[in-house]
Amino acid sequence: MSQQAIYSIGVAARMSGISVHTIRMWERRYNLLGSKRTSSGQRAYSLADIDHLKLLKRLTDNGMRIGDIAKFSAEDLIALLRDQGESQVPARRPEFSVTVCDDAHMALCSGVVNQFPRYRFTEANYSFKHEQSLAHFKDVIASSATTTGASNCEQQVLLFEIPALQASMYDDLQQLKKQFSALLVATNYVHPTLKASVKSLPIIFFAPHDKRALIAALKLLESKAEATISRQQARQLFEHSDFSLPQKVFNSQQLTHIEQQKHLLDCECPPHIVELIRKLSAFEDYSQGCKAESEHQKLIHENVYAYAAQARHLMEKALLIVMAEHEAGDTE
Repeated sequence: MSQQAIYSIGVAARMSGISVHTIRMWERRYNLLGSKRTSSGQRAYSLADIDHLKLLKRLTDNGMRIGDIAKFSAEDLIALLRDQGESQVPARRPEFSVTVCDDAHMALCSGVVNQFPRYRFTEANYSFKHEQSLAHFKDVIASSATTTGASNCEQQVLLFEIPALQASMYDDLQQLKKQFSALLVATNYVHPTLKASVKSLPIIFFAPHDKRALIAALKLLESKAEATISRQQARQLFEHSDFSLPQKVFNSQQLTHIEQQKHLLDCECPPHIVELIRKLSAFEDYSQGCKAESEHQKLIHENVYAYAAQARHLMEKALLIVMAEHEAGDTE
């Protein structure tokens, strides 16, 4: 049994900006998205499907033919947008395929499926028996056909219950983790030493048979996955990009002079723009000088510095527009 939040074609059309007629036509001609159906025969769309439709709309709006890109994966579509020079390219949001190892927690997951549209919950054909050892359960999982590797857009997650986790179970947990992107472990007790040892691993503990605890665990898993993707994208930005940071257009004296020219516009916009440029410029200088104790912190500071410089440059362009408009008015 598998459960995932689904949307009707009408909802998919509204969220993607593509008409119902066009979606149906694309599905008929190109078998777009596999044309999934509910048990009653209605078209069904996941959040990932809707994100895919949004990418197709942006590319077709840019002049590409749907017949040329209908079979492309989301990753290929995102790459095409980048090739076209699109600056705001959406990130590929992580999807989660959760294998649930007992009936009770599968029932809980079924009750929250609509709150988590990026999750698909599937009941496993095996379960963890309390009289079994974690080592035996690990071996059962290893021999199961359900533990296929995660694709680029889907994280494979294992959810199971164990009454208590002792420090000696670290190796077994680590072996389980190698087969999945993350572990959701329902347990009443975790030895402090074990909790500290797995802190850096994507292993989330929560209280068994507790709906609120399950919801919190699922939200935490989403946030961890998104943080990982953001770090990867940030690293790619600096390691695989040749963009240069914009130089400062105005020095301090020039900004002071412009700020005093209140006649530039019949409002207070110019001095406010100058104030923003000053603050962004100061923060830009500050972030450039921040010390980093690790490569990860260095990457964060590099991103902050780069975006501060770009924000400052945008406000400088706004100020240039104001000045150019005033000069044009003087010549009329």
